[in-house]
Amino acid sequence: IGTADAVNHMPFTSLGDLPDGVEEDPDFKHFSIQRDYDNHVIETAKMIKEINPDVRFYGSAWSAPGWMKTNNQFQGEVALKEVLREDRVDDLANYYVKFIQAYAAEGIDIEALTVLNEPGMDVQYPAMDIPVPLQQKVILAMRDAFDAAGFEGTEVWAHDFNYWDWKHPSDSTTKNYYRILADSADGSVKGDDVKDALSAIAFHPYWGDASVMA
Repeated sequence: IGTADAVNHMPFTSLGDLPDGVEEDPDFKHFSIQRDYDNHVIETAKMIKEINPDVRFYGSAWSAPGWMKTNNQFQGEVALKEVLREDRVDDLANYYVKFIQAYAAEGIDIEALTVLNEPGMDVQYPAMDIPVPLQQKVILAMRDAFDAAGFEGTEVWAHDFNYWDWKHPSDSTTKNYYRILADSADGSVKGDDVKDALSAIAFHPYWGDASVMA
């Protein structure tokens, strides 16, 4: 959803970039998938569907649009300043709904979305951190937003990161994102509600042990 890391050009762009002078867009007046047309993403997806009508598409964003983040830019930073703003949780969920709707209008059904690709990566391509308490709120907001928009069948997938960032049995310095399934420290979110909102946990096999999936 927007620019990923597998590109060799700049600028990096989200689907919710703003023109000069506009600071926020909670009504998504500037949302656009035009670059997905220009870069042949829509065309390629349709070709794939013609070849295999049973193909399943899922979506994953490397970052929210810059106006939803503490560093106010889509691109990441090594200092990990690119954190989702707490007051933009619902906006992120609605941004994902806009993506699902735009692709559905093109005949491309999105069957699942991850919360974010590799949350917490401190890199200079599009990236963003979503701490555990915020991940819980995003998951619940996504489920509510999808249901309200009539996409009850669109799944929410957690994590979308390495095995060891999910749970490392002997290292407390990793992110240990499995904590999203527990009650929040302040009691505002119940782990069972998070589990109910999720359909799957997505993993990357780059680092860690696959046994954490058990």
